[in-house]
Amino acid sequence: MKFLYCRECGNIRPRGWMFMIKRCEICRSDMVKISVKMTKVTPVYYASLAATSVLLVLFLAEYPLPFDTYLVLAGAIVTMIIAFVDYNISYGRAKKMVEGDEEKRKKSE
Repeated sequence: MKFLYCRECGNIRPRGWMFMIKRCEICRSDMVKISVKMTKVTPVYYASLAATSVLLVLFLAEYPLPFDTYLVLAGAIVTMIIAFVDYNISYGRAKKMVEGDEEKRKKSE
């Protein structure tokens, strides 16, 4: 996952794939891109996303599913929860990377 980090105010946010704006919304300075390694939860997230997509296609094709709408809804909810967990772990890793970078910069000054 990629994050953007502002060295001026310390703002960290995920890098959008649709709008590639590299300006900080707080102080308007340029942000630095940070790459965070994939977590162990990420493959589970991708699998749940694929499963929910298949469930949605089957539902829209009027295939007889057990629990019908509730199964699709449950799949979407589980996928969102897993995405939230994955994002939080990645954000924590990005924050640790930034803290290490700030300490290095303070030592060199």
